[in-house]
Amino acid sequence: MISDYWLGGTGGGGWSVLQHLYQSQDYYVKFIHNHYIQTILDVGVIGGLAGLFIIGLFYWNAGRGNFLEGTGMQENESKGILLIVTVMFVHIGFDFDLTYPLIFAMLLTLILLVPSPTWTFRQRTLPLIVATLMVAFAATSFLWLSLGYVMKSNGMRASVAGDFDKARTQLDQAEKWIPWSSTILYESAKNDVRRGNAMKNRQDYVSAAAKMDKAHEMLPKQTLYSDLLEELSIYKN
Repeated sequence: MISDYWLGGTGGGGWSVLQHLYQSQDYYVKFIHNHYIQTILDVGVIGGLAGLFIIGLFYWNAGRGNFLEGTGMQENESKGILLIVTVMFVHIGFDFDLTYPLIFAMLLTLILLVPSPTWTFRQRTLPLIVATLMVAFAATSFLWLSLGYVMKSNGMRASVAGDFDKARTQLDQAEKWIPWSSTILYESAKNDVRRGNAMKNRQDYVSAAAKMDKAHEMLPKQTLYSDLLEELSIYKN
């Protein structure tokens, strides 16, 4: 898979979508139990090397002396933080820890305790404007995506709890915020199926089939989509 997608990667979640095309026997795992290989598969060799560069930069900064000098921490505490970060880096070679936001945030916090060299630049108006716009764009994009996926999560929870109408409202809003996400369509279709099963309403199945058509067009190699679409094929208009 890496040899086929070595430059740009398969994108986030590409492993779970393409696995069935490469496997030697039937099985399914959502994540590879090696975060380094997972990263290379997701973003390609260049992105993977960038990640390794960040790790190397951490140890380079940590090796410049007492990297926690001036923070009020004792030498044993600073060594403890270095040890914790190292253990985390070793462990992600055997698991997918950093897919959990809390663990990733903890690792990032520990890494940021290591001060980087201070670079001084002459203040120029144009670079400052460009940098400000880039930061504003990144912050806005992150907030936009976060809100969309919060709506998706709320909709999924409501669907499992049996509140199908609330789930539909949340998932429809999430789709408007992130219209390129096929997973939102998939979850919305599953909610329609659950509602159809509970209410015995054929129109819910028709709605689910239409959504799965769109999701399948976005990601035709995803077997979860093709399997559900096949089950709903009798309800397609």
